[in-house]
Amino acid sequence: FSQKRTMMVFCAAFGLSATAELSPALPPPSLPPFAPYPCSICKEGFYLSNSSADPYDIFENPTTYCKDCPRNANCSAGTTLESILLPAGYWRASPSSTVLYECGRFGGGDEARKTRCAGGPEAGGNGDGYCATNFTGPECQLCDASNHYLVGGDTCEECPSDAVIVGNIVALFVGLFVSCAIAAWVYSTTSLRRKPCIGPLLRFADRAVAVFATFGLTPKLKILLGFYQVALVLDSTYSAQLPEEFMTPTDRLNDWISLNWAKALLAVQCGPSELLAVTLLPVGLIALLLLSGVALRAYRWHVAPLPHQRLWPREVGLGLLEFLPASLVLVFLCVPGVNAYIFGAWSCQAYDDPDPEHAKGMVSYLRRDASIECFTDKHQTTIDRAIIFAGVWVGGSLILYSSLLAACYTPLRAKVSSPLTRATAFLHQEYTTTFFWWEALELARKLILNGIVLLIREERAFLRLVVAVLLSSCYLTALAATQPYRKFEDYALAVATNLVLLVNFVLAGWCSIFLNIEERSGKEEAITIFGFNSADWIAVTMLSLTFGMTVLFVVLAAVIGAIAAQRRRERDRVLEETNRALEMQGVQCTFLFLDADVLRSGRFDEAGYKTTLPRLQEIQAAHPEWIKRRVLMRHLAYGRHAYRGEILAVSHRWEQPEAPDASGAQLRAIREYLQSPAGVEVGFVWYDYWCMPQGERTPTEKVDFKRMLQNVNLLYLGCSVLILQELSYLSRFWTQFEAWCSMQAAAGGGLGPAPAAERRCTVVPILQATEGMASELIMMWASRSVDEAIETLASPDVTVTNQSDKELQLYKLRELDSLVQEAVAQCESEAADPALVEIAPAPDRGSNSIFERAE
Repeated sequence: FSQKRTMMVFCAAFGLSATAELSPALPPPSLPPFAPYPCSICKEGFYLSNSSADPYDIFENPTTYCKDCPRNANCSAGTTLESILLPAGYWRASPSSTVLYECGRFGGGDEARKTRCAGGPEAGGNGDGYCATNFTGPECQLCDASNHYLVGGDTCEECPSDAVIVGNIVALFVGLFVSCAIAAWVYSTTSLRRKPCIGPLLRFADRAVAVFATFGLTPKLKILLGFYQVALVLDSTYSAQLPEEFMTPTDRLNDWISLNWAKALLAVQCGPSELLAVTLLPVGLIALLLLSGVALRAYRWHVAPLPHQRLWPREVGLGLLEFLPASLVLVFLCVPGVNAYIFGAWSCQAYDDPDPEHAKGMVSYLRRDASIECFTDKHQTTIDRAIIFAGVWVGGSLILYSSLLAACYTPLRAKVSSPLTRATAFLHQEYTTTFFWWEALELARKLILNGIVLLIREERAFLRLVVAVLLSSCYLTALAATQPYRKFEDYALAVATNLVLLVNFVLAGWCSIFLNIEERSGKEEAITIFGFNSADWIAVTMLSLTFGMTVLFVVLAAVIGAIAAQRRRERDRVLEETNRALEMQGVQCTFLFLDADVLRSGRFDEAGYKTTLPRLQEIQAAHPEWIKRRVLMRHLAYGRHAYRGEILAVSHRWEQPEAPDASGAQLRAIREYLQSPAGVEVGFVWYDYWCMPQGERTPTEKVDFKRMLQNVNLLYLGCSVLILQELSYLSRFWTQFEAWCSMQAAAGGGLGPAPAAERRCTVVPILQATEGMASELIMMWASRSVDEAIETLASPDVTVTNQSDKELQLYKLRELDSLVQEAVAQCESEAADPALVEIAPAPDRGSNSIFERAE
């Protein structure tokens, strides 16, 4: 007993344990007398690296054979490499590996991974022995039963049939498409805003859209989403070793940001359909949108009365532009996620496995489908498919952006609005004209950072972070140097997000190095090198910076809103005081106009107004950007004819008391004129029902209405006039007054009949009127003097709805001659540029940038 005890103490000194069996081999001369009980097993806390080694070799070289127990493993006395005991929640690739991996959650919690990875001493084949019943594969993330997939981290469910998958996909997209169509129809139907049930919601949506447009939130949201599209793939794309405190919230957010709807509808382990679905279904949705636009245009063209205004090929082109903005938004949202998924075919998770069959002592499995071992024939098939789809999405998206922006080059440089520039505004509206192409560069940056870097092999994953740091540094430098954004706050947000992204890449590299050193050499070594005790602070810093961008966005929007509101109130106060004084003197008047492009391009039709437009208040509520405010100066209107080319005033009779254009004939005539060579330069249209408050008016609207009515002669004497003549035109006071004004010319001697070649009016017969009636109108009023006009208009058979309006205008007509003389004299005496008057936004709209760069 004492001899055996002495031997055990001797063996323990070498990290060994005494075997209980006699060895047939003779002890070497150097051994003590108790050599028949040689030290041949390792004590607790150590494992025997080679269980087939000779006991005497083990005794003579204890540090060669007995190794420290791997981190997180349990090694009792007598443990060998093959029998290392793994606790629940851990897994290793083979019985010859000394590296333990904590099993991933895969949609579950800590208990889910312990349920799935049962641990134990037996590795089985490829680590399957550490998996609980029904589970297999790396980290036990696969279901052992065929045609089953993992749900919730610890449950296997049967794969849905192909019919169910197709049905779910069709239901999703049909439901989404129908819902969007209904929402668009409801929002574009102006009459619904007066309904008690849905009206408040639509009016709230109007205010939200107005705020969204006023504060220019589209560029800011693009910048924020672009940041998250890259910042949330540090784990999946860069294989960065990060604490779960960072990975869990970012992975969940990434599913939403990347529109990973396929994860909810499809199961990776149920077949190869997910790659096809993720890549092809967005293409199908975009094609459906574009074809819907073509179909709508074709239908309108088909039902429109002959002759058609445009040939059908042009209608097809306009139909493609109909839903191009929505398609570009969809491309922006989908491309980064689809790109990351495609290049995920090169993303492998490597596990330590010293088996000679595996190169470099590692075995790798595809991250998104652990049933595929990397660098096998099956993996090569996946890569071949990915290459094809990479060409479609990466090459296709870059070509799409570049070609559309190239096509916009000429009109953007000339600052001319066209159907294409309006349809592609999502790509270039936030950039200066010089850098209108910046969105294509931004797309290329995102494609590289969240997908293409995966072409770097997994064993060199740290090189991906190096490339990301270099690329982000270069991009940030270029961004700071060029300042491509129109608004300073957009530029500031872009710089901030790219700076945070660069810092996150650097911190991810630090974290990976720290955890690698900790795993290989112990925590003390990592602390010695880096100087901090844990990588948790890195995760906290990265989380704070990542989600702090959303806080910055909200704060920036609030600050911009507050500053803009204060500036707008001060500007409006000063303008109101100045304008009130000038307008009381009749020196100027503020009018509201309709953007001529809305009528010329048919945007009113796209918005759901088929035959005519609603009153001013409804247009301002639904489409505030259509209404433009402009101050007309009397001396510029009469003396310099400054507004004649760009402003068109429409003279017309109201068909019904509440509907001036019930038949839609007036709207058609106005649009045809704007599309003709004579109206191509017109930028603004004045039509009383669309540009003056109608119906029930607020106190402010009553004041505005009266002011514009008193100064309406500025429009008909100083601008181009389109006379829409029908049978009763010559019986009304207002129409005849407007017609006479449009046929007068302002000169130093006062008002006088304009020569035929210099007349500002165009007479267009509508409804039952004829060309002969148009000639009769011109003959009646073209040669009348001021006194003759007053005498004719004062006649009782010239009717008017409101007699006070007639008396006011006749009184103004008597003093108009002297006002014209004063205006002409003022223009002759000053050297002011006639283009000093600028288009001003409506009082509650406009640019709210803190600073906006001049072109």
